[in-house]
Amino acid sequence: MVVARLGTLGSRLRAAMGRAGVKQPQLAEETGVPQSRISELAQDKRTNMNARQMHALCKRLGITVEHLLDGAQAGDAD
Repeated sequence: MVVARLGTLGSRLRAAMGRAGVKQPQLAEETGVPQSRISELAQDKRTNMNARQMHALCKRLGITVEHLLDGAQAGDAD
């Protein structure tokens, strides 16, 4: 079964931040990811980041790397 993955990395990041109740400055402070990078990601101006940054953001936001990258949910089958 193929599951449609809607949205962009930026939209998924913004949604996860909203669910976690965290703003960019706080997320930057807590993860060590520069706020400028978070802003670029959230606005889809940039979509690449190193593995450490990706894991730090996902851990703090309570999402999986797969969800951030392509919208996959836990248990999705490809």
